[in-house]
Amino acid sequence: MAKTRYIPISRAKAIEFLQEIKGASFITIQMASEPAFKGKKADNPYVGRVQKIQTLNGILNYDYEINVNNARLADGKPADFVASKSAWGTRVGDTCIIEHTGKDGITNYYFDMRVLRSLKSRYTLDGKAVKKDVIRDWLKPSSPPTAGICVRRPKMANITHLRVKGAKYRLQ
Repeated sequence: MAKTRYIPISRAKAIEFLQEIKGASFITIQMASEPAFKGKKADNPYVGRVQKIQTLNGILNYDYEINVNNARLADGKPADFVASKSAWGTRVGDTCIIEHTGKDGITNYYFDMRVLRSLKSRYTLDGKAVKKDVIRDWLKPSSPPTAGICVRRPKMANITHLRVKGAKYRLQ
């Protein structure tokens, strides 16, 4: 069986590439990030030691309001949902890229995606695989999506691989 070949690409180039995509496009990403923990960080023995590695499949450049209203219609509810403007980050032009400058003055880039499926999820503790049950009591529960529409804004710094427009990239 042939090994999947990924094209190495910098995060800056990946941001430029994603900005050039017009219209809705399917995307698959792999990302590694610290999971959201509940409680005080000082009391949690896993803070800074656990990574969640996820593979997600979704859509870029979707219309959130239309998606939610279509889901409401399918559930027999009125299509009267009106999306409010995001209070977090600034959209870069008419693209899926979000720019956010934190309280520390550091600017990070994210992108908007509608998640269709979570393909794979695993955790590592100090770089070694660990079962979710080991850390489950410390994890913050996830909030339910609006009308079944799950939206994520992954941080570009956390993306390790992406597949979009028929090409596979390994971010460096």
